[in-house]
Amino acid sequence: MCWGIIEKRENSCYNSNKGTDDWMNVERQAELKRKETLEAIDKLCLLDDNLMTLAFDRNIDATELVLNIIL
Repeated sequence: MCWGIIEKRENSCYNSNKGTDDWMNVERQAELKRKETLEAIDKLCLLDDNLMTLAFDRNIDATELVLNIIL
């Protein structure tokens, strides 16, 4: 009878630790994704289409400034 109680406690501890491990894995995956995103951003320059679209979309002041510098 005592062995059953011990097994239940061990299983409940294992399950609670498993949830913590899952949460830590989620955090690690989020951190890896963040690092990959920052590395991809570092490789961009302002002349890349995607970045230029994001930077100058509906930002007339920035667009005028860059055009004045170029022209």
